[in-house]
Amino acid sequence: MLKFLRKKGVAKKVLWVLAVVIILSFGVFGTANYLQFQQGAVSDAGKIFGKKVSFDDFEKSFQHARYQNILRYGDNYQKISQFLNLESEAWDRLILLHEAKKRKIKIPDEEVIKAIQDFEFFKQNGAFSRQIYEDILRYVFRCHPRDFEEMIRESLVFAKLYEGETTKIQTSEQEIYDEYKKRNEKVSVSYTLIPAEDYSKDAALDPKEIEDFYNKNKDNFFVPPSINIEYILIPFLPEIKKEEQSAVKSEIEEIAKQLKNTPDLKTVSKENNLEVSETGFFSREQPRFELGLPFETLHRLFEVKTDEIIGPEETTKGYYFLRVKEERGSYLSDFKEATPKITEALSIQKGKEIAKTKAEEYLKQIQEKAANDPSADFAAIIKDLDLKLTTIPAFSRGQYLPELAVAKEFEDAAFSLSEQKKISGVLEVPQGYAIVHLDSFAPIDENKFKEEKTSFSETLDTEKKNETFSQFVTDLKLQANPQDNISKLKAAQNKNPSNSN
Repeated sequence: MLKFLRKKGVAKKVLWVLAVVIILSFGVFGTANYLQFQQGAVSDAGKIFGKKVSFDDFEKSFQHARYQNILRYGDNYQKISQFLNLESEAWDRLILLHEAKKRKIKIPDEEVIKAIQDFEFFKQNGAFSRQIYEDILRYVFRCHPRDFEEMIRESLVFAKLYEGETTKIQTSEQEIYDEYKKRNEKVSVSYTLIPAEDYSKDAALDPKEIEDFYNKNKDNFFVPPSINIEYILIPFLPEIKKEEQSAVKSEIEEIAKQLKNTPDLKTVSKENNLEVSETGFFSREQPRFELGLPFETLHRLFEVKTDEIIGPEETTKGYYFLRVKEERGSYLSDFKEATPKITEALSIQKGKEIAKTKAEEYLKQIQEKAANDPSADFAAIIKDLDLKLTTIPAFSRGQYLPELAVAKEFEDAAFSLSEQKKISGVLEVPQGYAIVHLDSFAPIDENKFKEEKTSFSETLDTEKKNETFSQFVTDLKLQANPQDNISKLKAAQNKNPSNSN
């Protein structure tokens, strides 16, 4: 314990925030005390580098991941906590700590003290306040100072690892210039689109062709295991008054009590004048997100027994009570069931083929007209061919384009055009095929580049370092070959919730 820190202390800025680079995975699990699980068949949380990780060590790493995310997101932590995969972050931290131990990286108490002292929210009138520090840890982080301090120590360890892996990275003058140019030069283009959709609906399909496609691609028509959920939704009332909230809560508690005594949604819904609905069959791969249920709950439904009541589950829409009404195993769609999908796929495919042929014919006509009259206006040529012209104002690489979204081939072609070659070839885009014309090109402002060169160089260095460190972490995780027993325990708990206490 750093007793000195909790008595007075000093202040200085620290680079521990670099450790956020290790937060590579996002999921849905919130905070949890894993020691509450019935350990049963497993005696540890898992393994990394072939060595066992105790439940205590995993729980500690899990909580440290939570503290760091509170620091990172502040007031927004509660809003996004459901999207964070703290389990994955806990394993990442353990793997990095294993590597740091191997490299004999140690952080003295003085560095931890200085790091904590730099946080503005621990200060009062510009100076570190022990009382504020302890109050924030107690009421916001809900942890003991010793735990928080060890999390900061780990973050400083990660910063040392980061520094060790990235210290030699440098960006050359040419790389800086080329990347600045790539990000800041702009083009303005116009294009004509030959949509595949215009030809898909008229594409002629031979019945034998459809049957042959089915026989050659049967593996694509396996339907995964799926479930049909029956549910009651007690919706939130708009602008509900505070005095009415307790009444709603009482209603939910009463329905939960009724379902415990009579686990039948239809009976209880009838008694409470509520409607029972069904989701229809859906799979893990394509869950019914429109319900508004947490991702974890949607997956949990595949683990519970048929007829088991789940709820109340609070969502933005209201409170759900759910029951797995039916389960259906994986099966191969027969030819009749698969025919609509095959017809759609083949129609799209044929439509694209026709659209490409048409686009190549139009391109030839455009090139001929432009060759015969070098001063011919692209827009006029397109109009003469009875095609639609779309103009895109100046844009840079990677920018979202209306109608086209992010089309890499289109973007590359647009920036490769020049005064000597203003018209592209036939380009495939999500909607079909396009022919692009260069309207204008805006090079970088050389004076502005000189002004921004230093800050841009620093940004580029940071990006390269982060990319390098991310790859380092990825390689390290492959070496660690983590074996996670936590997910097994959660699955067991979901199947037997009565054994979780």
